[in-house]
Amino acid sequence: MQDSIQGLICPLDNLVSFPPEDFKSKHEVYRSWTENISLRIQQYSALTTIFKRELENHNIDEKFYQALQQNQTYFLEAIRLFIELGIGPDSLDAEKGNKEQRLFTFALKEVSKDPLFSFPHTPTVSTLKEIITELAQNELREYDEKNTGSQKDRLWYERAIKNTADQPLKAIVVHGVHQFSPPQLRLLLDMEILPGSTSTSALMPLFIMMPILDDMKCK
Repeated sequence: MQDSIQGLICPLDNLVSFPPEDFKSKHEVYRSWTENISLRIQQYSALTTIFKRELENHNIDEKFYQALQQNQTYFLEAIRLFIELGIGPDSLDAEKGNKEQRLFTFALKEVSKDPLFSFPHTPTVSTLKEIITELAQNELREYDEKNTGSQKDRLWYERAIKNTADQPLKAIVVHGVHQFSPPQLRLLLDMEILPGSTSTSALMPLFIMMPILDDMKCK
């Protein structure tokens, strides 16, 4: 089976959150959003400001404000979810919602103007091709670090890097996924509409991503 594999095998999140920690690259996919604790803290603080302003303007009462404080983490996660899926406030009809839903729609509209809540742009097809090649190179780097005394599979990794770099990026084969995370889904949907891309239904096996089997390597 090993000799029949023609490219990179890695968890899907490795691409979504590229570059890996301690890996130098001029490229990035969504890491500044998915792995940035500092950004989450700043977003949390921005919501606090919105809630306080609504309280001061008498749009919400003290009891409701306290409830928001207790559930602010969940509120932020919901806001981030809508942003990750590309669902804007104009897609929601606040007039038909309850007070919690109306506040959520208002908050989503407010943060949509804030750079802190701007989701990263998906890289172009050519950039994604370079990123995938770098991921293959990182697989070899990790292999070397873990197998200093044995290099029996090094040629396989080197061939995988070459094949990944030489083949056109026509499609992704995703295996073992029970449910996509919003950033994973965003990446795959964006790739379908990027200039220079082709439909993933073509299923050209350039590389296989296995987000459920993070600790496994196909040999």
